[in-house]
Amino acid sequence: MAYESQADGSVRAHMNCPRLWQGYPGMVHGGIIASILDGAMTHCLFARDIAAVTADLHVRYRHPLLVDADAIVTARITREMAPVFVLEASIIQQDKIRCTATGKFMDRDFATAE
Repeated sequence: MAYESQADGSVRAHMNCPRLWQGYPGMVHGGIIASILDGAMTHCLFARDIAAVTADLHVRYRHPLLVDADAIVTARITREMAPVFVLEASIIQQDKIRCTATGKFMDRDFATAE
């Protein structure tokens, strides 16, 4: 996925949901959705030259994410409490919010300090 930085500091990417991602018939597997949301939040941090690792991830599956259809994933930082960053992400498909996530990320250097 190619993420584009937005003027408000968020990131956005267009994606197609291939049938390969299917879990139940016609629906993207929930684990793949979680990975996409986690990745979007990580890319939001990368866009600000922040290297961090996922410390906590909460995903809410609101509506099925359909295979063989385009979608948009977005992510933004909602709070910075160094070394912790709080972000949120969502996937929109056919003008409907399908999935959302919140995550806490730990600065990589702090997380790996011994």
